[in-house]
Amino acid sequence: MKNRFEVRKEFSTNQWSGGSTTEFYLYPENGSYQKRDFLFRISSAVVEESPSMFTSLPGVTRTLMLLEGNMKLIHGKKEPLSLMPGKCDVFSGDVKTVSVGLATDFNLMVKDETDGTVESICLLPKDRETFAIYPKKNKECFLLLYVYSGEVCVQDGQEIKKVEMGELGIINIKDEDVQGFTIKNTGSSSAKLIRTIVYTRTEDTKNILLTEEVSESRKEVQV
Repeated sequence: MKNRFEVRKEFSTNQWSGGSTTEFYLYPENGSYQKRDFLFRISSAVVEESPSMFTSLPGVTRTLMLLEGNMKLIHGKKEPLSLMPGKCDVFSGDVKTVSVGLATDFNLMVKDETDGTVESICLLPKDRETFAIYPKKNKECFLLLYVYSGEVCVQDGQEIKKVEMGELGIINIKDEDVQGFTIKNTGSSSAKLIRTIVYTRTEDTKNILLTEEVSESRKEVQV
């Protein structure tokens, strides 16, 4: 089955207490971050106030990568953690978290049996990187490539698409076989991008869970 591959360049930006956040992708696409109705979300925040309190997100695991600036994260009563550009911190949204410093970051939020990884990639002009993704049984897999600077071409089998600065490449992997991809810097300067790989519940699993929830609610009504 052919993968779904698209490139997006228009995103919504909203203000929060410490700055602004741009949402790049939320899944399911008919979900809602405000209602906490999602399985995963990727976004970028500009932190304009220091110190700044993070939004409490019970049940959500967060992966935060610093893109630029300076940032220290304080989780609960733990010692401050200094982040370097391109490095990640994984933490629970349940924990009270405060950031110190002015910065731009990249965020992955996952919940409900969803997990993912975030990695920074830098390619010199004409450089390329080839890698494989191993789908998991009964899991839906997404490869998301956000280009922070420069431009690249992404090859998925016979399909090649250009992803430029500020754009997001989204590949929904449909096959359970190992998938190979190539990213090539097609610009005249270095290209910096963030590779996010997410494994979440399949549509079949979600439908089964929904049926179970309906059955349980009917039992409660009968009781």
